[in-house]
Amino acid sequence: MPFVEALTQLRVRAGKDNFMQIHVSYVPVVHDEQKTKPIQMAIKAVRSAGLIPDLVRIAALARTWTVH
Repeated sequence: MPFVEALTQLRVRAGKDNFMQIHVSYVPVVHDEQKTKPIQMAIKAVRSAGLIPDLVRIAALARTWTVH
């Protein structure tokens, strides 16, 4: 996958302190229940390709979690 190599090279050239990879994912709702398994599988696939996100941003139709 050319984009994986491109992102890897960009991270190296820009420097670790000047590059951030953000994984944006959507939480689907099936039968009034939020499903996080698709997000887990997507991040696993991205990591297996050699890309490790610095931040994971979750998008949902309704408020999902409360951070204390």
